[in-house]
Amino acid sequence: SAGLSVGAREWTPSFAAAPFVPQTAPAPTSAETPPPPSLTARQIFTRNLNPASDEIAIQAFFGQFGAIESVQILRARGTGLSRGMANITFIAQADAIKALAKSSYYVDDRMVYCEWSKAR
Repeated sequence: SAGLSVGAREWTPSFAAAPFVPQTAPAPTSAETPPPPSLTARQIFTRNLNPASDEIAIQAFFGQFGAIESVQILRARGTGLSRGMANITFIAQADAIKALAKSSYYVDDRMVYCEWSKAR
């Protein structure tokens, strides 16, 4: 018997009748995610940077997508060492969108992940 005997009647759990099929939607790529409505609409955030990467190397790589206004590597307050994250501001929003066509890139021997920068 598929159910459990409870007193004089048999109990069958309702979830046993239908198999579980997980419903998962594909995660949107960064390019599909609209830019936030602010000045950061030209700014992307990168994480997992190589600690040896500097502003010049990051600008050289992301410059392939368009003109860059600034690169800011986030650094530890006490040591000044890279925290492995950076904000990259493009001159044109279209260039930032091009850079986010993929959510990750291989830069300086590391897989770097990109997304829209969030205002803080």
